[in-house]
Amino acid sequence: MSAWRDRILGWMPRGTSSVAAGIAVNGLATYVFLVVPARSGRLDPAAYAVFSSLWFAAYIVGPGLFIPLEQELGRLVAQARAGRRPEAPAVAAALAIVAVASSVIGALALVAAPQLARWFFEGSRWMVVVLAATIVGTGVAQWTKGWLGGSHEFGRYGILVGSEGVFRAVAVSVLAASGVEAAALFAIPIALAPIAASALALVGARPVRPVFAGAPIRATATAMGTLALAQLGAQMLMNGVPLSLAILAGDDERAVVGRLGAALVLARVPLFMFQALQASLLPGLATMVEVGDWAGFGRRVRIVVVALAALGAGAVGGGALLGPWATQTFFGDEFTATGAEFASLTLAAVVIVLALVAAQAMIALGRHRLVALGWLAGSLAFVAASLASPAGLEVRALSAGIIGPVVSLTVLGWSFLAAEHEHRPTPA
Repeated sequence: MSAWRDRILGWMPRGTSSVAAGIAVNGLATYVFLVVPARSGRLDPAAYAVFSSLWFAAYIVGPGLFIPLEQELGRLVAQARAGRRPEAPAVAAALAIVAVASSVIGALALVAAPQLARWFFEGSRWMVVVLAATIVGTGVAQWTKGWLGGSHEFGRYGILVGSEGVFRAVAVSVLAASGVEAAALFAIPIALAPIAASALALVGARPVRPVFAGAPIRATATAMGTLALAQLGAQMLMNGVPLSLAILAGDDERAVVGRLGAALVLARVPLFMFQALQASLLPGLATMVEVGDWAGFGRRVRIVVVALAALGAGAVGGGALLGPWATQTFFGDEFTATGAEFASLTLAAVVIVLALVAAQAMIALGRHRLVALGWLAGSLAFVAASLASPAGLEVRALSAGIIGPVVSLTVLGWSFLAAEHEHRPTPA
């Protein structure tokens, strides 16, 4: 048994288990963070709605902006280390982009505070201030993750991810015990936890002094912008089904929206678990590209794809059998999804995961435009399938949820195979 375990762990990129442990801790701590304000009675339903609105807004805007920076910085640092070049210019370029982008977007949020407060936060401008601070904190955390991932410091990466959740949970528990009843005060840990976790992860780390002279700021910003466009397309596919249902559903179809929305929360588990692999996959592939290990590069991608496809097939089958029970148990009888619905949603998540692997490989190769093309092609296919099909709302949404990711996987997979063939050594 231990031999099989060691063999399976050997197939995964180094550091996957460390990041997975951090994600597991973060997930449990996030549950505590979201439950305590309500269960303690400190926030009534109206105040809790404002609190949860900030949570979702912060973790759509922040990661959407700065995950591309983490990816590009991780690639640059990994390749600089593999090529024995200084990593300081890349670190400096990413730091400059984080400082400018977070400051500008945070300032715009404060300027638009009256409108944002009225639209999303029941008139609370303090929530907009916390949102602006959260954008800055998220930028710091994603910059730190990019540097740690590129440096193959996955133990520290896991500490950052896990401690961020713990800091939030502890802070909100202290606030609840102290009798606080203001939603804005409960939201402050959302902004401060990323900075505190980044500082903890860097304790004792080898310092890298950013060198701004000759830093590739323009090239990094261009790459980040392209990857942000790709991230937008990927997010469209990940969240397209509930969005399309909410937009297209009639008054008599709201029950379908609620039932499939509840099922999607559970069906997206493969996407959640992929985060552990994603953090370590890209730096490892970028290192192989830098040293010219094309055989290892192709082998690593294929092993990950086959392993994830096998696990995904099991998840789809398990979802078809256990999905109705799971939705009924966690959400109640009114939210019970059928086995076919749950299997369709799980299949869409698995295809997105496989497309993410191909995208990571293309980012490692520096083919950012092809990555954006792949995700945007899938998004357009999703929209077309949602609108053009004559089928009913439910069938249209579920079909589009599969068609869009399949198109993205096809484009990204073909691009990967073409790029790999380009670098395949010619036989003597």
